Amino acid sequence: MCIYLNRLCFFMLFVGFLSCSEGDYNQKMLRLFIKGNEELKHKNYKQALYYYDQGIKLDSSLADIFNNRGLVYFNMGEYEKALADYNQALQIKADLKDAYFNRAALFQETGDYKASMADLNQLIVFFPDSLSLRFSRAKSALELEDYPASLKDLNFILRQAPNYAAAYDSRGYIHLLSHEYEKAEADLRKAIALNEKQDLAHANLGLLYTKQGNFEEAIIHLNRSIELNPYEIYSLNIRAWVLIQMKKYSQALSDINKSLKIEGKNALAYRNRGVYYFSSNKIQEAIQDLSQARTMNPKLEWTDFFLAECFLKASNITKACQFWTFALEFNPKEAAQKIQIHCPGSPSNP
Repeated sequence: MCIYLNRLCFFMLFVGFLSCSEGDYNQKMLRLFIKGNEELKHKNYKQALYYYDQGIKLDSSLADIFNNRGLVYFNMGEYEKALADYNQALQIKADLKDAYFNRAALFQETGDYKASMADLNQLIVFFPDSLSLRFSRAKSALELEDYPASLKDLNFILRQAPNYAAAYDSRGYIHLLSHEYEKAEADLRKAIALNEKQDLAHANLGLLYTKQGNFEEAIIHLNRSIELNPYEIYSLNIRAWVLIQMKKYSQALSDINKSLKIEGKNALAYRNRGVYYFSSNKIQEAIQDLSQARTMNPKLEWTDFFLAECFLKASNITKACQFWTFALEFNPKEAAQKIQIHCPGSPSNP
């Protein structure tokens, strides 16, 4: 995706911070709290966890120690424990803004964008001019497909900070999703002009040119994106799709395999490999991968269309017509043409 949360910024909010005077708490606990913060600064998570655990055993009334321990768990990938600690911090001190901020990050990381929006809305009441908070909220709105809300925050950011390259990238991506290609190209090129090393702006520009059928130009930007960040599966997946369209199948498979190695739960990679198998006439393998992609993301374009193509090749016209009908939502022109030719009795065939 084109918009990030930077975990480090959450860390910087709370280290060494106490929500009340030190005299209100067990002094040995406070010393352990400070030691934990020092270890956290150096990313020594296990040692930080030890100090926070010991401190909480002595005195569990400090909201900040739960908030900080939650961040340790977050960085260790133990999200349920992190959430429990953030909730406990807010139960002790309902207006602890650091805990709201960290919990919003956790919700984004785990895909609970509605909950993330709720926490970010709380924070923006207190910090209405914070560009980082509005940028984070724009991400959650985008993931919830609330494009007007996302654009509202991105436009606010760009009015306040006209050189905010990532905001142009994100706004360009929304224009791309809305099929406003001229606006998308203008914003993405502006993002690159401000910061040529915006790898996702190059990837999104590559996606734009792919949708326009300009594969040669798409490859130029996708190659640059992957040069800047070789491990970004978003860019690898788009380039693999373009290479399939260009019939450069061995290069496409290389990108697909690399993408799956980086992230196994990867609907685009399975979709791409399914289309690769279809192009190689390996129909059963294609059906298996395309079905896996559909399970992971039922709204992914071209998945249903190529499942229908696979079933046509397997002489299962009933299944083919069923999946072309599903594909009308995502690839209406192509699916309608197939239905007209192969599915004369279908309700979708006028």
